[in-house]
Amino acid sequence: MNCFPPGATVQVENVVAPIRLDNVKVGDRILTANADGSTAFADVLMFFDAEGADSNISVEYLRIGMDDGKYLEMTGKHKVYAGAECCSQASLRAAETVQEGETLYVVQPGLMARLKSS
Repeated sequence: MNCFPPGATVQVENVVAPIRLDNVKVGDRILTANADGSTAFADVLMFFDAEGADSNISVEYLRIGMDDGKYLEMTGKHKVYAGAECCSQASLRAAETVQEGETLYVVQPGLMARLKSS
């Protein structure tokens, strides 16, 4: 679960408030984006980097600020949808490649945010 900082939150199906990722379990259903840009809950099947993770290893997180004052924080290699069009294979890329001014698509109903100008 090192793609996101321990305090990052997700929306879990049938849970009122978002919960921390480090409390999510295999079998939980979390809010995700579909290829067409719609949202749905999907099963958590596994954690790729949780098994055998060394808690002493330092992880660097990239913080992407948006024009609404919110931000996303993840590793630079984590995949995000960004660019002129949402949710195609072409728009799925590493967070570290997103440029200021591009549209970044996030799973939050009704929100399409632009990266914040520095």
